[in-house]
Amino acid sequence: MNILQASLLAMRRAVLALPQAPELARVDGNRAPVLPCRIELIVGGDAIDPAISAASILAKTTRDTEMMRLHALHPQYGFDRHK
Repeated sequence: MNILQASLLAMRRAVLALPQAPELARVDGNRAPVLPCRIELIVGGDAIDPAISAASILAKTTRDTEMMRLHALHPQYGFDRHK
């Protein structure tokens, strides 16, 4: 599975795990996952759509926190340099 397929699968899993199906999903990019709702593709969405911008910030800060946690467990891999 390549990074695009993994990203689309992660988006699908995230939406399907919601307690209530959304009416709309805004996706930053030009490829859409298969979802049970309407989809808006917005190329460069993190720069022009406030909801996508906020989601991007939350995702990156969560990733950075996880990289630091992993670095504490496995410093030999240098996870702290990948945040």
